[in-house]
Order: sequence, then C-alpha cells, then structure tokens
Amino acid sequence: MGKFLITEWKECILTAFYDGARILSLDLSLPDRRQLLGNIYVARVERVVKNLNAAFLRYGEQERAYCALDRPVTPIFQNRSVDFSGEGARLREGDIVLAQISQEAIKTKEPCARTDLSLAGRYVVLEMNAPKFLNFSKKIRDRKFRAEWEELLAPEAEGQETLREKFSGDLPPFGFILRTNALSASREDILNEINHLTAVFRELAGAGKYRSLYSLVYQEQPGYLREVRDAGRQEVDEVVTDVPSLCGQMQEAFAIYPDLAGKLRLYRDSLLPLSKLYPVEKTVREALGKKVWLKSGGYLMIEQTEACAVIDVNTGKFDAKKEKEATFLKINLEAADEIALQLRLRNLSGMILVDFINMRDPENDELLMQRLRSAVAKDKVPVTVVDMTKLKLVELTRKKEKKPFSQQYSELTAKEISSQEFI
Repeated sequence: MGKFLITEWKECILTAFYDGARILSLDLSLPDRRQLLGNIYVARVERVVKNLNAAFLRYGEQERAYCALDRPVTPIFQNRSVDFSGEGARLREGDIVLAQISQEAIKTKEPCARTDLSLAGRYVVLEMNAPKFLNFSKKIRDRKFRAEWEELLAPEAEGQETLREKFSGDLPPFGFILRTNALSASREDILNEINHLTAVFRELAGAGKYRSLYSLVYQEQPGYLREVRDAGRQEVDEVVTDVPSLCGQMQEAFAIYPDLAGKLRLYRDSLLPLSKLYPVEKTVREALGKKVWLKSGGYLMIEQTEACAVIDVNTGKFDAKKEKEATFLKINLEAADEIALQLRLRNLSGMILVDFINMRDPENDELLMQRLRSAVAKDKVPVTVVDMTKLKLVELTRKKEKKPFSQQYSELTAKEISSQEFI
C-alpha cells in the first residue's frame, strides 16, 4: 500500500507514488493538458511504405505519427465506406481516418499511432476490431472469475445485443478486455464502466465522421489522473495534493469511482509543501543521475542511449577478501531488486542491457535470473527478461508507452539536463 502525491513542481504537475519508505515512480505533465498519449484525431494518411509495412499519418499541420500495419485492421474512414465484416481495409495515401496516439515521441523518433481505437477505464479497456467480444488481462488467471464473466457476457445473455450493437450499422465491432483491477471490483462497477465506455465510443465514432481534418475528437485524461485511475484498490491508501484546483479536477474525474474519491485529500501547509514533506527532490536527483548506490556498498551505473539503456553493476565500496563468489551473488541479487525499481522510477523502456558482476557458478546465475524475473513482475508496464548471453549480459525489454522521466524533465522544464549536476 502507498499514496499518490500530486503537486506543482517547476511549473509542471508532478505525480509520485510513495510506498512509505521511498518514491517508486515519477511522472511530469503540463497543467494545461497538452499531452498526446491516448488522444484521437482526424488524421490524413500522408504516405504508405510497403517495405516497412507501415504508414505515416498527419494529425496536425506540423505533426506526424508512425503507424504500423502489422495486422489487418478496418479503421473508421471519413472518405470511403468499408465492410467491417471483412478481413480489414488497407490504408491508402490520402485516406482520412480516426487515429489514436499510442506511444509518445521518444527523442528523435516520432510518436506512434493506431487506427484500431482503444478506450481505457479503471477495470475495462474497450478495443475496436477486437478478435473476441470478451478478453482478459494475462495476469487474470482465476478460472472461476473468467467463467463467470464469459457466461454473463455470452451472446445469449440478456442485454448482450445492446452492448454488441454496431450503432448505425456501419461502424466497427468492438470488444472488452477486463483489467487486473476488475478482480477486486463489483459486478455493478464493471458493468457501469462497460456502459460508460460504450457511450463514449458511440459519441466519438459518430462525431469523427464529420469533424474537420486534424480535429481532436477525444482527449485522454492527463497523466496524473491516469496514474491514479489505473492503480489497484489494494495499492492506494491515499491520494494527496496541495493544489486546490487539481483536487477539484480529481473529485470530478473520480465521481464514478467512489472508493478513489474517498481517498482524496487536500493537504494545506504553505510553509511545508508536499515536495518538501516527502523526498521528492532527492528522488528526482536520483532519477536524473547515472549512479545509484546499493546498501551493500556496490552501485549501478545507468546510461540511456538512443538505441537502448545500459546498466552496469559494480562492487564499489564492498570489500570481501574471501568468498568472492558469495559476495558477487549478494551484490547481484540486491542489484536485481534495485534495477526493477529504477526501470519504473526512470520509466526506461525498449531494450535494456544489464552487465551484472560475473559469477562462476551456473546455479548462481540461475538464482539471479529468478530474482530478476520476480522483481520485474511487480511492474505494471510489461517487462520481459529475455536471457543471459554468453558474455553474461542480461537482456530485458520494457514496453514503450511514455517518455523516460529524464526526457519529460528536460522537455517540460525547457532546460538541458547534465547528469554531472546531480551526482
């Protein structure tokens, strides 16, 4: 259990999750909601590149996004009619479609977009062109829970046709994914959110056919609201902010989630803001620096490059003249736990290479890999521990969604970050 801290910091909105001992995650967003992730626009297909199996979409006068065409999808077109019961409609240059930003721009790379629209709620995700009407998060392994919901939303179930209707008859079918948060929610809460997302989809899909090019058809909630919304019921004790206007926005946004609204608290102390009461500034310095000390005296060196993130584990101040293998194992196991936290804190994504201290015993390598897999399994963003190479480098991948915290900081504060400043 922990608490979300939401405060104004350097003219941005900073969201931190504090577990009682340390801050585990940081996120920065602009107060005027100029964020892209999840937004849906009326976009024009500027170019289709067959050898990349991708298209480039223009969603603003100067804004462009990359759209992978790796699976058959039927978008919502403005300029032509399609049969949604077919195997998908290929994009053509000049097409006008509804497109959703699925990944923010990271460094020199453009943002990514998708034409199979998706609306996320706390318990449910609505997916356009879903292969099945009802799907489950991979983390939901409760067979009884799955069976109950499959029976409830089966085609013959009462009211099913209302949920599965295609509105005006020329819009795509859609389905739902039950998120892990649904495990602790009531049936009424989940059904209410299904109905809410269905209504939102109906409205945006209908309006999108007639809005002008580059129009913003749907705006996703700002980052600080999404962070709190997506947290599980058992994870959050309290949501604390010292900004009255943000407290009002959260009360409005969480009106459909009574348990979250009940955990919201406005902190009032002009002499001691949240950023001073909790270790916010210390954690920001850590998230922007290269070196992270371990309790054992070892340390991590973390480098973010254009292609990947590289983490080097070092013995540092740890001095053991005997039993070096046991010493190396101790530092490596501690490093595995800290690396999992740093991935989340810094929001590192894509390919990550970890150079642990070399050990001779293969059994120790296996213990290390088990510890690392267990540690990253707690991350809400999907992390895959690929393997340990012959050179003893461990390969991981973490799904790209938001920008790394260092990039958020440098862009939103309009200053170049020098890691030497924080070490």
